[in-house]
Amino acid sequence: MIDQIKTITDYKPAKAFLKRKLFWYLVPNLLFNGIIPYFSFENPTAVSLFEGEFCFARFILPMALFVPLAITVDFMKKITEFFTTANLGKLWDDEQVNMRFFLREGVYNGLKTFLAILIIMLVVQWLLPAESTFNGLLLACINGILACSLAAYFTLVSVKQINTILEEYVNAVERN
Repeated sequence: MIDQIKTITDYKPAKAFLKRKLFWYLVPNLLFNGIIPYFSFENPTAVSLFEGEFCFARFILPMALFVPLAITVDFMKKITEFFTTANLGKLWDDEQVNMRFFLREGVYNGLKTFLAILIIMLVVQWLLPAESTFNGLLLACINGILACSLAAYFTLVSVKQINTILEEYVNAVERN
């Protein structure tokens, strides 16, 4: 069976599983990361990036850290469990694909996204005149769309990482 599966999406049930997981990652992220910030802004017509108790950074920076971390760990864990229960034989080395690997990849993805968003926000803050504010609805929409995009992107990155490991394992088995 290993010879037939070169990527996890070659297995049709896995492709359906991926689509279902994408839906369950996208919709809640869009809703929660779009709606909650909007109703949490003290004055939705004048929201600052870093100043005040109800600033935009309070919502986007934790989201930029935790969405990639959670999506990476959760998806990698669930896709490996999915293949374990599918009884397809051994598809990868269990020492290489474990919770430690999932957490390391999740933390790496979360930190690089956090730093990228922080740098972008600092540049925008530096370029704008002092006391500039933004429309809260616009920022909430940006936050929701960004969360949705991050969820989709890091799900697909996780698929790519697992495919790479699967490829390496299949090549090692074929060599031996």
